Amino acid sequence: MAGICGTGGVGKTALIKVINNEFDSASRSNGVPFDVVILVTVLRSMNLLQIQRDIGNRIGLSLKEEGPTDAAPRDRLIVQQSKDLFRVLSKKKFLLLLDDLWEELDLEKVGIPCPTDDDNYKQCKIVFTTRDEAVCSDMLTLCGDDEAKAKVIVPFLSRSRAWELFWKKCGSEKKVLANPQIRPLAERVVEQCGGLPLALVTVGKAMVGKILPEEWKAAVKDLEYDPTKVRGMQDKVLNILRFSYEALGKEKTKQCLLYCSLFPESHDINRKQLIEYWIGEDLLDCPDDDVYSIDDIRNRGHLVIRELQEKHLLECGVTDEVNKVRLHDVVRDMALWLTSKDAGAEATRFIALTGKGLAEVRNTRDWAEATKISLMRNKMERLPDDIPASCPKLTTLLANANEAASRFIVDERGEEVLEIGCFMGAKLSLVRLPDDATPRREGDPRPAGSSMTTMKGQSREQMRFFVPHSFFQFTGALGVLDLSHTSIDYIPSEIGLLGELQFLNLSNTKIRWLPTRLGNLRKLKQLDVSHTGQLKAIPEAPISYLQMLKVFNSYESLYQWCWSLYRDCRTQGMQASLKCLEGLMHLDELGICLRTLLPLRKLACSRRLCESIRFLKINVRYLTSSHLSEALVSMTGLRELFLENCSMIEQLEFIHGQPRSLETLQLWDLTSLSRVASSSLPSVSIFLDVTF
Repeated sequence: MAGICGTGGVGKTALIKVINNEFDSASRSNGVPFDVVILVTVLRSMNLLQIQRDIGNRIGLSLKEEGPTDAAPRDRLIVQQSKDLFRVLSKKKFLLLLDDLWEELDLEKVGIPCPTDDDNYKQCKIVFTTRDEAVCSDMLTLCGDDEAKAKVIVPFLSRSRAWELFWKKCGSEKKVLANPQIRPLAERVVEQCGGLPLALVTVGKAMVGKILPEEWKAAVKDLEYDPTKVRGMQDKVLNILRFSYEALGKEKTKQCLLYCSLFPESHDINRKQLIEYWIGEDLLDCPDDDVYSIDDIRNRGHLVIRELQEKHLLECGVTDEVNKVRLHDVVRDMALWLTSKDAGAEATRFIALTGKGLAEVRNTRDWAEATKISLMRNKMERLPDDIPASCPKLTTLLANANEAASRFIVDERGEEVLEIGCFMGAKLSLVRLPDDATPRREGDPRPAGSSMTTMKGQSREQMRFFVPHSFFQFTGALGVLDLSHTSIDYIPSEIGLLGELQFLNLSNTKIRWLPTRLGNLRKLKQLDVSHTGQLKAIPEAPISYLQMLKVFNSYESLYQWCWSLYRDCRTQGMQASLKCLEGLMHLDELGICLRTLLPLRKLACSRRLCESIRFLKINVRYLTSSHLSEALVSMTGLRELFLENCSMIEQLEFIHGQPRSLETLQLWDLTSLSRVASSSLPSVSIFLDVTF
């Protein structure tokens, strides 16, 4: 028995038809040891009577396709016909080809003898195709002999084979493809098809008769932004792939697949990042109670990824097959089509302007109907301030990884200058004012009289990513907001209007303080401010109010955590403390940085915080190996430990045993360190600063 698996449109049916034609003609001329070759196309809604009728037609049995509507008489008819089929097939050497299985087929119930070690059936072969590897595995278990079963994965075509197929389908236009103006455009068209034969054939036929470079440029644009404009793509490609989508069954699993289309085309997606988004969207089926931790929910996410991969809707990453996944370009086109107005999408409407190199969004008219918008991986300096007066359906905004182009340069006088044009041969420039010349904003931790210092010859500095104050007034339904990996340094206090927000990612930004009105986000479950090297102020009030918080990560931030509340001399406001975090009853995952010894000792005595700490950076000059070992013994879930500038540590060994979940240990600027007892860290990745 052999199973042929692959994405819809990859050529499984074509392959099984080739097998049928070869062996059927050979069997008629007695060239192969088969009495009969039987090809059956299985319907998505499996009809056993139809399968029995099709097999019966090939072996000379007249069987019924339509039976009684009542279950009991219908089942009796299936049993009777299966006996007839088995009686005839058991006397023949047959090759049975089953095309397009969507679920496991009960061979015995149909009346098909299963190839086994029995000599009578050794010469009988069954080959089937399916889009689902789980179905393939289930079918192959019916064959007891491991040597007699095989699973074949049909891959996408290589670039050269894809070009060959496209060239063939363009027919009389081969001379056109040789045109030096058209050839690179045709190659881009082929690249957009991603090696999927069905797409290559469809697009190739659609391009017959296109002889002008302008027509090919239009095709490239359509394939990139709206593939449905290419003749045949919707009916012959996207609708075929839609069957796989519909077969997922659970609505949340379908939404998980669609979510992948918010990432850029031909882009590897970090598994962990994808799962964090799914959690923020409540797409993973885990009851929201204390029985399931955040790690339990993440484990469910990995199962969903596995299911999507088994159904060939999601692939392994190209740069990293273990930690990353990728959505095939044509599958992504299908997902975006399903979430568009053209497909009649109402509950789910996506806008994905990702990886386009955009400096701004010029058209926001469609935002009023959008449910999810992705602007990630562009070169934007700000979110648009001309959005519709209300975006009542917008639940997700992904604006991460927007690095604006450098604009300011430091001139010979040490002033930051922005060149904006020329007038009568002279350059016109704007000079950035010092910090104390700019208006102070709510929560600004700068002391009065502070100024920005610049140095002559300093490299270009990027423009700060900006969120207009009015933006959050019109997006009150947001549940997921990602502004990570941008140069944003200020969050408007209007963020407090986002009462539905559950996921907020501000990691790897230049943010300097968190606004007090963040405390209004009573539904917030995940807050990430990790790797924020300028974050100095976290007011106590908002953190204390975030009682639904499950994940709070300030790992590698500049904020100085103390055990008890303290007043910031710059803002005169009370700052968040570890004691505040201890009061968050749902907290599952915590990441912090400590710069004094007392908070570390207090942390080690807090059972709640020790159970939730996952990422810990310690920058304490007088920390000793003994202090560290005593503190870590209770941190059973700690995954990453970063020791920096701990000059008293001479030998690093875990006297009381290493934290059992520790995965990564970073050692930086430990000037007295002479020995690391790596034998006590057998499964830990250790990163050393070689300069210490």
